[in-house]
Amino acid sequence: MADEDRTPLDRALDTALHLPVGLFLDAKDRLPELTEKGRQHVDSQIKVARTIGEFVVTIGTKELVKRFGHLFGDAPGPDGAARPDEATDAPPDTDASSADADASAREASSSAAAPRASRKPRAATPAPTRSARPARLPIDGYDTLAASQVIARLDALAPAELESVRAYEASHRNRKTILGRVAQLQRG
Repeated sequence: MADEDRTPLDRALDTALHLPVGLFLDAKDRLPELTEKGRQHVDSQIKVARTIGEFVVTIGTKELVKRFGHLFGDAPGPDGAARPDEATDAPPDTDASSADADASAREASSSAAAPRASRKPRAATPAPTRSARPARLPIDGYDTLAASQVIARLDALAPAELESVRAYEASHRNRKTILGRVAQLQRG
């Protein structure tokens, strides 16, 4: 029977009854094939989304460290200038005079590269003096830790321990980020 010869009742029966029955019978045979096709499509979309997400997180992390890492002692500042505590990051066994020479060389090279209009006079900071190490610092491996690692451990210290860290840091590497956080904790 041609489509033109069919009555509206025949068309309604085809749509309401015959089509769903035919789909059900066909789907039963094609279900594994359709399932696999759907799984492949979803898996490929997940892989693309994961790749894009990893890329965004990597780029975002680099940008955050570039912009804000200097606040935690992990990276140079946004203008490329050295961290405030970088000039005194000499290893503990280094002689104080060689640390001063290294700091002077870094300061000279960074100030030579800076345009004249943006140069700001820096206050001279006294070189940290080396004194005998206290009997025991409350943070194990203190001399090997970066400023951000020390700061993360300060909250757990008692007032007397904070003072010993402050005194040691002030007389050795004199990192402003650590001394500032110790002062905050001692005040409040």
